Amino acid sequence: MEVILDFTIPYPKIGGTSKQQNRLCTINNLPYWYRWSKTRIKTKLVSELLGWSIPLAKEEIGTNNVAIVFEIVRHNNRKIDADSCAMIGKWIADLIVIQKYIKDDDILTFIYKPPVVHTTDNVETMINIKLVKDLKWI
Repeated sequence: MEVILDFTIPYPKIGGTSKQQNRLCTINNLPYWYRWSKTRIKTKLVSELLGWSIPLAKEEIGTNNVAIVFEIVRHNNRKIDADSCAMIGKWIADLIVIQKYIKDDDILTFIYKPPVVHTTDNVETMINIKLVKDLKWI
């Protein structure tokens, strides 16, 4: 397995002035944020990632056995499903296409790695993201 990208981002939050503000944007609370806040949350995430986490690719990595691995790192002991960041995963896949690592995100395998890691090193919930190729089991 070859790691092409490896970075960690803060887990996006709903924000705004609703009673849901400062909650994580998960699949479980999708009805609270998707309709009214999705564009604002995605735009903020994309602008931050294009600025410092996902540089423009020097060359395309090809189409064989390419995967994005997501690992949630919690700053507290509260439970969260490993696949709760599936919507954020789609946004990250779009960015990888924009930055020319691959031609189309329909070739990607999405891996939401359980169990969620708990650590006191962070002050908020984070997502570690790896773009890898040449996985043996795919």
